[in-house]
Amino acid sequence: MPRVSQEPPSWDRLFETATAQDGYVTTAQATDAGFSSQLISHYVRTERLVRVQRGVYRVARYPRGEHEDLMSMAIGNRRNLTGLRFPD
Repeated sequence: MPRVSQEPPSWDRLFETATAQDGYVTTAQATDAGFSSQLISHYVRTERLVRVQRGVYRVARYPRGEHEDLMSMAIGNRRNLTGLRFPD
């Protein structure tokens, strides 16, 4: 079941997260900032967010980085690994 935030959307929170990650955010991070999946889709259609890969977006005001593919992979892999437990 998709995560749902009870908070109103906050571009400030989204920008804060994106700034720390060269302009990239995950769906979970956007949800934590109050953005529903429908709102994320709307901002992709209106070009305020750019879908880089499934679950990873770049805030459009940030320029595409020279290593966008590596950054999106790193963020996407971290998203996929969240909650996994590794043996000691």
